[in-house]
Amino acid sequence: MHLNLQHMSLAAFSTTFSTNIWMYSALRFFSGFGRASIGTCIIVLLVETVGKTCRGRVSFVAFLCFALGFLSLPAIAYITKDSSWRRIYLCTSLPGLIYSLFLYFFAYESSRWLFLQGRNEEAVAVLKKLSSATRCDYLEHIVSSGNVSLKHEKVKDD
Repeated sequence: MHLNLQHMSLAAFSTTFSTNIWMYSALRFFSGFGRASIGTCIIVLLVETVGKTCRGRVSFVAFLCFALGFLSLPAIAYITKDSSWRRIYLCTSLPGLIYSLFLYFFAYESSRWLFLQGRNEEAVAVLKKLSSATRCDYLEHIVSSGNVSLKHEKVKDD
């Protein structure tokens, strides 16, 4: 996800400096290519970090922010109406670059994915980081009590 977000943001930022239609088209293509999986990854990571009762609300807020971002484009276009089209690309790509840096330092790998890959220690480390961020000792209690098995077993297909 980090790589896709940085890829998309850098391609959008580079569009500001395109000198012809072919360069512009290629950069827009690469920006769209990087954008393809970001929304899905963000929703999955958000939903994994909250309980079942909050998943609907968290998903709603994520999609609301996405919609508000699209709705802000006419306002940005109006503010930059007396300048070049390059400024609108600059104004819309800089938040993505800042966001990708923010995610690099504060987003964790999916604990479910790590567990399914057999990287159990890393999965527990991620869960501990998340539980310490919410000041919840529940994970520590569950893991130390021995109620959770960290062994990954393959499910047989019938």
